[in-house]
Amino acid sequence: MKNIDKKILVFSCFLLVLGLISIGIGVLHSNDSKLGYYTLKIDKNGASDVEVSKLDCKIKDGGCEVTLPDASRQKGTVLGYSFNSDDIEPQYKVGDTITISSDKKIYVISYETHKMNIVTDSIDYLSNVDTSCNAYNKNDSCKIIPGAFNKKGYEVRGYSTTDKTQAGYIYPNTFVEIDDDITVYPIWNTYTRGREINVSDTFQKGSMTYDVEEGCPSSIYNTFLEYFEKIERLAPYLVIGTKVSFLTDKTFNEIWGTGYVGMNYGPTDLRMIDVRCSVGNNYYATIVHEMAHTWDFHYKSIKGNEITKQNDVINLYQDYKKKLDRPFRDYSYTDIREFFADMVRYYYLKFTDPEPEFELRTYPLDIKKVLEKYICITNNNYESSKCK
Repeated sequence: MKNIDKKILVFSCFLLVLGLISIGIGVLHSNDSKLGYYTLKIDKNGASDVEVSKLDCKIKDGGCEVTLPDASRQKGTVLGYSFNSDDIEPQYKVGDTITISSDKKIYVISYETHKMNIVTDSIDYLSNVDTSCNAYNKNDSCKIIPGAFNKKGYEVRGYSTTDKTQAGYIYPNTFVEIDDDITVYPIWNTYTRGREINVSDTFQKGSMTYDVEEGCPSSIYNTFLEYFEKIERLAPYLVIGTKVSFLTDKTFNEIWGTGYVGMNYGPTDLRMIDVRCSVGNNYYATIVHEMAHTWDFHYKSIKGNEITKQNDVINLYQDYKKKLDRPFRDYSYTDIREFFADMVRYYYLKFTDPEPEFELRTYPLDIKKVLEKYICITNNNYESSKCK
């Protein structure tokens, strides 16, 4: 081989090696970094805007300095920066100059405040309450605790986003998650303890006491009595000295509004049920639902807490609230007590006194297992040890 060809070959090999070294350097340093520089990437982390998305600084003595840029959050506040995306207290302020010794990512720390406005015009007392909470970083929502309130002579039913309801779905002294400013109304039932109803008949059957308002046809309330008697026979755990009033539509609407067919109310140790006495309506399922509320409250008088305050029931409620495929009516997920009452309603009409509409449905086994535990406890004189 001629000398000139050898020189060309050696030079080509030299260029090839040089190219491989360059590729290696390219691999060792990210595309966002320059040779001899470190790069600080900036993650908005929930903020709406940041002045620059990355900063390069020239390495000197193993490190280099960068100045943290301006950032903003729509309807919110920027606190600064941190190397941890979940921080709510920033490590650095906007405009701070920091030293980095390698390529890094830093996160904007910011928050948006959501407020709960409680309309207090018609109540007598509202306890101290946090009226706002902060949703930090990528979180859109935050948790707030509305305070307890009192309306003299009325039973508290929680808070709602409308005052056109008889049932609140946000409960005092309980965390609620909000993702925007919200206005809520204290809800109380519209009966008073001393309300006046023109009662035409009062009687007792079994452990239950009944009032019948004048104008309620005997053919209707006798049908209801058959429902109650059947429940007492088939599910005695639901029948705990309840008082039931059969009311005309006019009176029921004045007390509870038009959106309900039955209502459970009263102090914990003496629950009562109002039933709408309407022609042509079958309220068997409604009565089971309302009596489930009585059972829930009575459980507290024996065991110290309602069934709906037991961890396994709370876990079920929280789990099923998140699901798209829910077994019960939408109304059941507005409040854990309604969820529990519909658990009982569903169970009773599928297993205890089966109705065709319910027999064909698949009952979730986890709900069945938990409910049967509390039926067992109640049926065994509230001896939990017998119902593991």
